[in-house]
Amino acid sequence: MPSLKDYEKALDPTHAKAARLLVENQFRLKNERQTMDEIASEVGVSRQSIHNWQKNGDFIRYMDALSEQQLAIHKPMVDSQLMKAIRGDAQNNGLPSMKALELFYKLSGRLAERHEMFFSDKPTTRKAFTEEEYEAELEKLAKLAQKKDEE
Repeated sequence: MPSLKDYEKALDPTHAKAARLLVENQFRLKNERQTMDEIASEVGVSRQSIHNWQKNGDFIRYMDALSEQQLAIHKPMVDSQLMKAIRGDAQNNGLPSMKALELFYKLSGRLAERHEMFFSDKPTTRKAFTEEEYEAELEKLAKLAQKKDEE
């Protein structure tokens, strides 16, 4: 599998700098981001040039590798937040998050979602209901629900 350096070698230094600036920009807080014009000016090209480069496969792969690197940098913080949610902290009223527990087990490979499909050669015979039959069934259900409420 190619490394970040391999992807960078496929680009000239101007393209590589633009890619780095674009990726870093996306990881900034929204109010701290540069405009495309500002990035283009810093690189010394037009905004249209950068837009055209973003269609180049090598440029895209390099940006993707840079983005993966940025995500890896933040992994310890993300893992820490996951553990806080699992333990339950002040934000969760001291209760552990079941979603966080589920995510933990999925990430560790101890929980996998399974979907099973069964096929049969036998055709199913379902009765098609008319609109009146549907309305009658709904009315029965409404009456049952009303009885339950009254109990």
